Amino acid sequence: MQLTLATRLMRLLYPFETIDWNAPNYQQTDPYLDALTQIEKGLYPQNLGMNTFFDAVIPAIILTKGVGVQEYADALEKRLFIARNLNPSSVLPSYLLGLLYEQRGKLSDAENYYQTAWEQDESCYPAGMRFAYLALFSNNIETSYKIAEKLYARYPNAVTIQLLLAETYLEKGNLEKAEEIVSAVLKKNNDFGRAFFLQVRLHIEKKEYLAANAMLDEFAKQNKVDKDYLSLRHRVLLEWSKNIAEAKQCLERAASFYPQSPDVVLACANFCFETKNTVNGKTANDFINALLKQNPRNILAIRLLVKEDIAEKRWGSAFERAQYLYENNPSEEDIVLYARVCAGMNNWEEAVTTAQAAYNAASKQPSDEIITLYLQALYGAKKYGMLVQVINRHLSDARSALKSVLIYYQSLLASNDEDKLALLRSSLLSDPRSSLTLFALYEWYFRHKDYRKAYYYLQQVIALDPYNKTYLQLAEKLERLQ
Repeated sequence: MQLTLATRLMRLLYPFETIDWNAPNYQQTDPYLDALTQIEKGLYPQNLGMNTFFDAVIPAIILTKGVGVQEYADALEKRLFIARNLNPSSVLPSYLLGLLYEQRGKLSDAENYYQTAWEQDESCYPAGMRFAYLALFSNNIETSYKIAEKLYARYPNAVTIQLLLAETYLEKGNLEKAEEIVSAVLKKNNDFGRAFFLQVRLHIEKKEYLAANAMLDEFAKQNKVDKDYLSLRHRVLLEWSKNIAEAKQCLERAASFYPQSPDVVLACANFCFETKNTVNGKTANDFINALLKQNPRNILAIRLLVKEDIAEKRWGSAFERAQYLYENNPSEEDIVLYARVCAGMNNWEEAVTTAQAAYNAASKQPSDEIITLYLQALYGAKKYGMLVQVINRHLSDARSALKSVLIYYQSLLASNDEDKLALLRSSLLSDPRSSLTLFALYEWYFRHKDYRKAYYYLQQVIALDPYNKTYLQLAEKLERLQ
């Protein structure tokens, strides 16, 4: 009976592991085996008490089937706490508590329990997989990547683990490695599963919108309400077609069908923030609050709040949140946000210190965004000598977008207005969509009372950022002056 119980538990909980012992053909009735039979059928077993570890824990294995949460959530939670007290050395209660809380939308608690199970014993690969996915969603990409690598080394043929690793590569920006894994999976099984949608995502990240759109059209022939389909379709509509109305419709359907899905809630929050729209009557803040309710430490939600604070010039709350990101998750984006908040508060010394550290820490060439940030901080701190050095260091081999920024900062140091205008025009030639340069040209012509040209350049700025209140207010004033 013990060997049969062990075999069936392993098949339910650890399907990637090989059963390397002789499983006996045990036919007698046993309450544990009967409970597992019910679970295998998707039914919640109610005949076991809570006197022993197995009594308490076995009914909760129903969570691996993704059923039973709503009706039996409190009972399952009680069972798992009892099981944990009866056998503190078992990873099973922590793993199952992770499943329970994830299915109830309590992602912070779920992540903590998955982490506990994984750190207690890394042979509990299901907890490691779920921990990696939640860490990925929380933007803890390195943690997710390290777990995915360990799991891949152990189970190189498991497709779910291959795709987890591919997703971590995608989030790290290593699209080539991600595509290599996804393509190999699709060659073996070209269905409409996770690999299919990862391939669509890869096309979108590479701005291959035509290919992404064709794949989504093919999928739509059989299903137009799938969560991943709606989420990715909205991205293609927004990024490629610039069709805000239809992108909004996709998200409204997704939010109606999957209101608790964290990736849908995040997509809605981003959409509302970027377009100043609502989704099903809810604002960006409503969706951000929903994310923070699921996980108060959600980096992506906090980052959106910082961006909103910066847009509204709420520097106190922006600083508090940006400092939290900078101290707890110092990715490049968070470094940039923190330095920009410091700049907005006129704390130029801190902005320079932060930008300089990121600039010097780059293993090879700093990214264009870090160089741009460093230029902004040096100019704001009036460190013009260092600013000229940085410009000269990068000007000769800069790509067009960065070259435009470098020439823009040269224009700010120009000794007279005519030289400044010539440099701004040169900057615009390098990047005709540079909002920095377009706005500077608006300011130049406005200062010289050429309101027609000023209005022309301001309209181009608004086309790039159509919901910016400041630009819209300036346009109103300018219309009255013409």
